[in-house]
Amino acid sequence: MNVIFDLDGTLVNSAPGVLGALSHVLKKHQIESPTILSADLIGPPLREMLIRLSGSTMADDLDLMEQTFKSYYDEIGIFETTQYEGVTQMLSDLMASKHLLFIATNKRAAPTRSLMKYFSWDQYFVGTYSLNSFDFLIKDKATLLQQVINTHQLFKDETIYIGDRPEDAEAAKKCEINFMHATWGYANDEYCSFGTVLERPNEIAMLL
Repeated sequence: MNVIFDLDGTLVNSAPGVLGALSHVLKKHQIESPTILSADLIGPPLREMLIRLSGSTMADDLDLMEQTFKSYYDEIGIFETTQYEGVTQMLSDLMASKHLLFIATNKRAAPTRSLMKYFSWDQYFVGTYSLNSFDFLIKDKATLLQQVINTHQLFKDETIYIGDRPEDAEAAKKCEINFMHATWGYANDEYCSFGTVLERPNEIAMLL
């Protein structure tokens, strides 16, 4: 089986670092946010998070906020990330069972690579992909998933995507691949009606 994972909220709890970086953005740019700073912000691409948090759609403002976020997160916030209990063992078990593992995430490529090195996870994955991993612009998770499928010539009936948010489920549905919903992530009470519901990471190996 080809198993493609989301990252934030699925394999790692990045909330402390991401929220710390967003808080730093608000303070530095003196923004009074119309949105509560909470983990349910995490998941969409960075610019979408900043638009929701700041209420601004001005490109110049968002560019400055992005620079502030990246500087803080890449140097400090990334190392506040923790892996969910049982994830490394689950990855090891899947690889031992000859499943091919991939990551498709909205997180930028640079911090994603840092996390792979930080947790010594490179050994488990055939490929790790972000929206900015390619020479052309990818705007959403469904397009990213399709690009991973195309790049590795994966058969869709032998491919599954595992994520924590309804948007992940919709991306899998658009790509016509199966989906598993990691309920320990950031979706709160939102229920993904499409796919298998997971309560713990160790259930993945048992179900595949």
